[in-house]
Amino acid sequence: MFATRAGSATINNSRNLFLGVLEHDLRNPLTAASMGARWIERSGGTNSTKQAKVVSELIKSTERATRILDDLLDLTRSSFGTEIPVSKLQTDLAVLSETIADELRSAHHNRTIDVTIEGDPNGLWDAGRLGQVLSNLMANAIQYGDDSKPVTALIAGHDPAFVEVSVHNSGSTIPLDVQKTIFESWTRGQVAGPGRHPHLGLGLYISRLIAEAHGGMIAVASTEVAGTTLTFPLPRA
Repeated sequence: MFATRAGSATINNSRNLFLGVLEHDLRNPLTAASMGARWIERSGGTNSTKQAKVVSELIKSTERATRILDDLLDLTRSSFGTEIPVSKLQTDLAVLSETIADELRSAHHNRTIDVTIEGDPNGLWDAGRLGQVLSNLMANAIQYGDDSKPVTALIAGHDPAFVEVSVHNSGSTIPLDVQKTIFESWTRGQVAGPGRHPHLGLGLYISRLIAEAHGGMIAVASTEVAGTTLTFPLPRA
């Protein structure tokens, strides 16, 4: 019994140490680099188009690295049997979805992202976590969608019990066998084209965990005619 408890304590200590390194030791320098780059951009500290482009790429790179770090943190928690923490407060999904869309528009100037709000978009949710879901779903749609077609997000609040969130893109159809595993960890689609970066394949998995923590479930529908839509009903309470 003592050996078992000692082993559990060692595992817990290793988990806490790993999470601490990810959360603080890696996040702090990333945050410092991002804030420095944004300060240069806001202050007009670039003297040429080339310098401005370097600063812009630095901002995008630190944001991408931060998203990867967030995904790794959530993956580590789920791997150790620790649920993703959520703190539910009154949240307006209309405001949140437009904020996330604006962030992605600034990072993908050549893409169109349309957000449509129907009905009541309010409920008790963790805004930060749902921001992760919206960002992951929209970024995934950008990554794999047709560059010439818009990415569309619909927040439909017609039902008093839940709000349905859906993100759609036109592009290659997701094969049925891939649809069965698309929300599992380390599942990654094929990325092609200039400026498109490979990723760890954690975004949809983390999104699924966050949706489940809110009492929801994400589903995918993908056909050659209709394109690909990721949908999840989000209970209001």
